[in-house]
Amino acid sequence: MNVHSGISGQRHGERGSQIVELALILPLLLVFTAAGFDFGSVFTERDKIANSAREGARIGSQQQFQQLAQNGAGAAPTADVKAIGQSVFAYLQNAKVVRGCTLSAGSNTAAFTWTFTASSCPDSLTIKVERANPVAVNGVNALTTRVTVTYPAHFLLFHRVINLVAPGASYGSTFSITAVATMQNVA
Repeated sequence: MNVHSGISGQRHGERGSQIVELALILPLLLVFTAAGFDFGSVFTERDKIANSAREGARIGSQQQFQQLAQNGAGAAPTADVKAIGQSVFAYLQNAKVVRGCTLSAGSNTAAFTWTFTASSCPDSLTIKVERANPVAVNGVNALTTRVTVTYPAHFLLFHRVINLVAPGASYGSTFSITAVATMQNVA
């Protein structure tokens, strides 16, 4: 009987150590799972925002230079500038980044620079269009269209899991994603 009681006691000790190991590993497993989910979502959203900025810069770079000359300081955005802002906004709507928003008419913030904002959104979307951005290409200044898109990203789980694992730790659930695209004006 001594042999059997020794074996069952050993198994009971193994089960106890497995529970302790699970208790130690479970918080890390939760952190890595939440991080994988949230960071994957944020990287996907960042790519969509960067693609929208590239789409706006591409449209702006193909517009006629004569229209660019009409877009001086203090001027209301012309059809070409509105088309850039609308294309970025439409891309973000189709990609389901923004929902239930309307884009502002745009305001002139500097020479050849307009800023569009989205209203009625849970978050603030900003689209900045610079139509005469000088960039040195082979020692010569070339005019480019630069589009900057700023939108907040949200962690859904990660900050909650961090607070659960390490009470009192503060980890923000929201931060801004900014994407900038620049393309040379070809027309």
